[in-house]
Formats: sequence, structure tokens, C-alpha cells
Amino acid sequence: MNTIDREPRSSIRKLQFLGCTAILLAVGGFGGWGTTTEIAGAVIANGTVVVESNVKKVQHLTGGIISELRVKEGSEVEADEVLIRLDDTLTRATLGVVQSQLDLYMAREARLLDRSVTVALCMPAINHPEIQVARIGAQPFMLAMPIRSPLARLSAVPMAKLQGRPLIALPWPDHDPASSAVAALLRRHQIVMPIASRVETVHSAMSLVLAGEGLAILPACAQLGAPRGIVFRPLRDATDSIDIAVCWRRDSQSPLIRTFLKCAEKAVAPM
Repeated sequence: MNTIDREPRSSIRKLQFLGCTAILLAVGGFGGWGTTTEIAGAVIANGTVVVESNVKKVQHLTGGIISELRVKEGSEVEADEVLIRLDDTLTRATLGVVQSQLDLYMAREARLLDRSVTVALCMPAINHPEIQVARIGAQPFMLAMPIRSPLARLSAVPMAKLQGRPLIALPWPDHDPASSAVAALLRRHQIVMPIASRVETVHSAMSLVLAGEGLAILPACAQLGAPRGIVFRPLRDATDSIDIAVCWRRDSQSPLIRTFLKCAEKAVAPM
């Protein structure tokens, strides 16, 4: 009985020994092979390592002056949440300039349509089905000022020098206020010029400039009718121009139209 009882236990111990020996040999063998063998190739891929506090840059399309900041560094925000508010002083000032120009332009158009005016020199052309238009050229914008103005000493006036100076507003014919040529020029350079007066004609604008009421941004051809005491200077940082056109009613048969058109073409072409 004792001999029979010992045989299973002895067999189990032998099997355990052999199993442990095999495991040790496998682990040791593969480990030694892994530390001594060089790998001939590897899989290479691009990637980016980003820390948890990665900062996202937020930038406005056109820029401006921040009037209100609603977040701070590290704040969690949601889609469509307002982060900052830009100061609207420049926008409101530009809107005022354009609205005044549009109102006065509509008055000029009405006078042509009711025949109180036979023919007019328009900058730019009036867009109306009953108005005939003859474009005679394009003119760069210039700054009109009194000869006694400190800006008159400059050969060209930087746009930054216009900041805060009063403007004599003129009408530009466009039903979209945001596309006014002068307003677009000021907005692009982030210049605010408060409106000093609103006038309908270039001659009225120059009269107020001569009186010291403000400055006017006019086409270069306006120099032809400038009174003594007013000087024109180019804008150094701007190359904007505006179309010059002669406008009259399509059904008008006045002989003055052809004469006026020829005179306007001769006056504008050399400039």
C-alpha cells in the first residue's frame, strides 16, 4: 500500500518540476533573445503630442478694439458663446457718414428725375433706369483742406492723421451703406471722422472747408473748381479712386447735354 501511495505523488512532483523548468527556459530564452537581437525594420507614422492644457488661439476676421472680455485663461466655453465684444465706435461713425451720403444722393437723383436739373456731373454714376450715364474717367481721392491747416505743409497726408478730425460728408450713390467708397476707405484704415456737416455738392463741401468747418475727401478733379485758400493733398496710404460720370434723363433733348459732356471730358481727361 505504501509503495502504491508514493508513486502518484512522485509523478506529480516530477511533472511540476518539468513544467516550471520549461517556463523558466522559455521566458529566459525569449528575454535574452529580445535584448540581444537587433530589429531590421519598424512601422513609422506621423503624430502630434498635445498637452491637456493646449491653448486655442481665437482671432477676429478684421480686428478692432475690445470693449468687453467675457472669458479668462482656462475658461471652458461652448459653441456660439460670446467670448468678446468689439468697440462699435468706428462702425457707428462709418454708418453715420454713409447714411448722410445716401440721403443727399437720393435728393440729387430726385432733382434729375423731376427735371429741375438738366445734366449733372456725378461721382460715381447714378444707377436708375430713367437716367442716362456717360462715364468719363476715374479719379483718385484727395484731401481738401484750408491752406492754413498744418496738414497743408505735407506733400501727402497719412491716413492716421485723419483720426478724429471733422468730415464734410458728401453723398455717394449706393443703396448698400457698407459699400460707400469713402466709408470703405476709412473703415479699412480704422479711422473715425465725425461728421461736421452734410452737403450735396462738391462746391458746398469746399465752401465749408474754406470756412474751417472740417476736411473733405474728394476726387482729384474737384481741384478744377477749388476757390483760393483751399489746397488738395494726396492720401499717402490709399490708392482708392472713384468713377466720374455725366448723368441726365434719357428722354431729355436739351442741347446743353452734349456741350456739357464735351467740356467735362476735356476737364477730367488730363488729370
